[in-house]
Amino acid sequence: MNLYKKTVAGSLVVATVLLSGSLLSGSVLLQPKLAGNPAERLAALDAAGARAGLSAGAFVLAQLPFLIGRSVPHAVADRPRVLGRRACRGAAACAGLRLTANC
Repeated sequence: MNLYKKTVAGSLVVATVLLSGSLLSGSVLLQPKLAGNPAERLAALDAAGARAGLSAGAFVLAQLPFLIGRSVPHAVADRPRVLGRRACRGAAACAGLRLTANC
């Protein structure tokens, strides 16, 4: 990779960490207290109203910069095929999946 590509990829990763961190922090601050049995949890979500929806939306949006930050540096790499497989496995691992075959 040349210096320009490394600089762009590194800057993108740093921006991704900052953006994802701020969205996740907002999600944690907005989430309702979920304790007890499932019925109490559902009641807490219902009582929180839009705040619970904003928390869930912020959590989902926080995953998008992470995905972009993982895929773009691999796309500009010199060996995109091998790194693409690694990125696919990394994304699956973050989602809690185990892959036995290639992506």
